[in-house]
Amino acid sequence: MGVSQMINVAIFDYGGTLVRSREPWDKVKPRAVQATYKVFLERGLKIPPDDFISREASLFNELGKVETEESRDIPDSEKYDRFVADLFPDQQDSWKKETSRRATEAFWRVVVENYAVRDDAYYTLERLKTMGFRMAVISNHHNHEALLSHLNLIGLDRFFFPILSSCQFSFRKPDPRIFKVCLDKLEVRPENAAYIGDTPNIDVKGAKLTGMKSILIRDSHIDAEKTDEPDRMISNLNELPDLLLEL
Repeated sequence: MGVSQMINVAIFDYGGTLVRSREPWDKVKPRAVQATYKVFLERGLKIPPDDFISREASLFNELGKVETEESRDIPDSEKYDRFVADLFPDQQDSWKKETSRRATEAFWRVVVENYAVRDDAYYTLERLKTMGFRMAVISNHHNHEALLSHLNLIGLDRFFFPILSSCQFSFRKPDPRIFKVCLDKLEVRPENAAYIGDTPNIDVKGAKLTGMKSILIRDSHIDAEKTDEPDRMISNLNELPDLLLEL
């Protein structure tokens, strides 16, 4: 294999790939919303919880439709800015901004507590680093600061540059533009990079559209999904180092 064809960069998805959820989203989200409600109560909110939950769901569903129509992820900070402005129209802008920040942090504190580092992640990343691979992260994520903070908390941030979130851009995976931003920052060509993710129609599709090799980490919940076949499939991250040498 010629040097120009060798894979020397590994780019990772975050949720489902580097970390996994302990509980399903429908169980975690109500706890996260309750945490934000507590923040608003502390800031003087007087409406009952059912009213709060209804108004929160209405706004976030409305913005979710915008995200679907425009294929992008709106930062949660912007969503909570709007929510705070709706709940506290007479407060000063600086007070609203601080309340929005607290609510966003409370929400994501609950979310990341539900994430567990995938088995063999530390071993795999250390080995890839020793082998000379450069590594990066591209995540469809609504809170870039929460992503950076969590990767730092679990000791994974030191392996990656750059770390990109879709909420930083006007596009998200599988749009090849977000992959190209990462490749440009790394100054590497698509054929010299592989993308590792857990979702065929997002991670695999995006990598293929960009001209990268695609590796699907295959969990039971996607065993039947046939959309966008990856170049390779793995069951555990510890399979990666040897596999990347083969590509």
